[in-house]
Amino acid sequence: MDLDLQTESCPARKRARTEAAPPTSLSLSGGERLSTGLITLWRQRILCDAEIRVGGEPFHAHRNVLVGASEYFKRLYCGAATADVDVHTLNDMQPAVFRALLSFVYEGRCTLHDEALLTQLLQAAPFLVLPRSEERSVGATCRTRGAERR
Repeated sequence: MDLDLQTESCPARKRARTEAAPPTSLSLSGGERLSTGLITLWRQRILCDAEIRVGGEPFHAHRNVLVGASEYFKRLYCGAATADVDVHTLNDMQPAVFRALLSFVYEGRCTLHDEALLTQLLQAAPFLVLPRSEERSVGATCRTRGAERR
């Protein structure tokens, strides 16, 4: 999928040369939000029948949601040879990236707390999650954490 990232300008302020730039978070939106009930079940790990391990960290989800969102998971869980997979491991991905992708699948939005992970998210999104669609647009908003607390 071609992601259309629309970045709003980040709040700028002048800093002394010794002052480090404030950490930023990046919010992505524009996906389809699933029902509140299904999101609640996911957050509480109720009826989650898929476990994905990324960087040794387990993530739980509903197979039907993963299959509906991703050709990758459709091939994994609907193929005759792999239909009974209990735990699936994804290599070459940071847990924070998969956490964001999973949030995007369920909630239609996500936040990366490390702007450096954006490239990994953009590379993984078409492979794992987002189907090709001309109608969908993903917007990004860059915010400094310091500005959010005010």
